[in-house]
Amino acid sequence: MSEIITIPIHILDKSNAQNPAKMPDLVGSGEIDGERFRVSIWTRWTQEQSRMYHSLAIAPPFDKEAAVQPEAYQRGLKLYEIRRATEADCQYQSPESFMLFGRRLWACFWTEPQADEAAGVVFRLEFRSVPFNQKPSKEAAELMADLRSRALDLEQERKLRAMKAEAEAEPDDIPNDWPA
Repeated sequence: MSEIITIPIHILDKSNAQNPAKMPDLVGSGEIDGERFRVSIWTRWTQEQSRMYHSLAIAPPFDKEAAVQPEAYQRGLKLYEIRRATEADCQYQSPESFMLFGRRLWACFWTEPQADEAAGVVFRLEFRSVPFNQKPSKEAAELMADLRSRALDLEQERKLRAMKAEAEAEPDDIPNDWPA
């Protein structure tokens, strides 16, 4: 059975920040087995400016009293756009699993524009024990169809060769103990 941990996410108000460029765009917090954590998300464009991706840091809760904040549990975890197999699938997913509190997890992220423009966008982040299956690209689907067709052709050719060899074989009616 797959496990799903949902982390509420919201836009970070950077209006009073001293260095807003270094601040995350989105933040949230959650808990796994009594272990609390915070999530910071930076949204970026790919180098070719064609797709968005998200970079996550997962760290202990922020402590205003601490002179130095504890080290992050995970840093630089990337979430890339995926080809959704169904509408319920996430839009962004970590390409690899990661470990958090002894669990192997995948990060899945949704951005859900609301019908009411004033409501903006709702963000949803889930840590899952099983990732979503991605729909193959058009090229990959065509390649799989070609490979399947070729495998079926090869099997048919093998069967025809076997039938031909069987039909051409002369009956072996010479006893094995006949002197040569």
